[in-house]
Amino acid sequence: MGSKELDVYDMIDVRKHDSESDAWLVIDGFVHDITAFLYDHPGGKDILMDHLGKDATKIFTCEKVHVHGAVAYKMLAKYRIGVVNNAQVIDRTISEDLSKLVDVTKPILPQIPALGAKYNPWIHSQMGLKEITIFDNFLENFSRYPWWYIFIMWPPFIAYALNISFQHAGIIKTSIMFCYGALSWALIEYILHRFVFHLYTTSTFWNQFHFFAHGIHHMTPNDSTRLTFPPMFSFVIASLIYQLQNVVRLETGIHGSFAGLALGFMLYDAIHFYFHHGDAPWLPEFLKRMKSAHLNHHYKDDTSNFGVTSQLFDYICGTKA
Repeated sequence: MGSKELDVYDMIDVRKHDSESDAWLVIDGFVHDITAFLYDHPGGKDILMDHLGKDATKIFTCEKVHVHGAVAYKMLAKYRIGVVNNAQVIDRTISEDLSKLVDVTKPILPQIPALGAKYNPWIHSQMGLKEITIFDNFLENFSRYPWWYIFIMWPPFIAYALNISFQHAGIIKTSIMFCYGALSWALIEYILHRFVFHLYTTSTFWNQFHFFAHGIHHMTPNDSTRLTFPPMFSFVIASLIYQLQNVVRLETGIHGSFAGLALGFMLYDAIHFYFHHGDAPWLPEFLKRMKSAHLNHHYKDDTSNFGVTSQLFDYICGTKA
């Protein structure tokens, strides 16, 4: 977005817009109307409140406070409405205009086959969109799910698996295997997130696989209707995990461990939703730190902080940032 297309304001005009309902700020000489972004800001709106109606360049670009990467600057550019009169303007957005490869105002899935090897740089340049359309047909109606569906879908499976386990393995072994399954989720989650959801792809099939598995979420992290795992992917992962337990011969306790894994997955989806849409000050400090780490994964460096419900394997594998 070039400065020639934007209006010119004096700072006295900017200072009039310093409230939640009318929020402007200046960064790098550009005037931004961030009213619609306040509640979507990864660090919460409170961080921004003291800078409304002011020039926030110094605090925004200070690496000692927080490093803002290319994704953050690209997101910020969407809210430009003008430039400050006689100010030095610096455009820090990505120089390569990857946005022209796909028209994000139209259904995206039909456009992916044309990307090929450009899919990965494109998907990583498009993070932070507010909303997208995936399909160009009736399937679009089935691509959105409320976050709370997990609390309706998974408890019956958990209860059924526990009932079967109690009958065949007894209470003590079921309890042990249930805990084993729940704790195992941290490792499975890390492996999936790091090596499956962030795999490098070039072919149409794998580009589309990545787009559905994780690309959609990175493009629209603030879209609450596409935040929890779609039921189809949930069933696929659950089936794979169930079969894996058969391979490692946990037959006598497989239902108990599966129930634990299902609970771990359900908690993962719930905690993940909170990280993007929750701001409860009464929660423990460690959860706030985990939320910050996850948002850094989205908006700063997606090669680190893969753990969502646990950061244990990020520490072990050296991906904790």
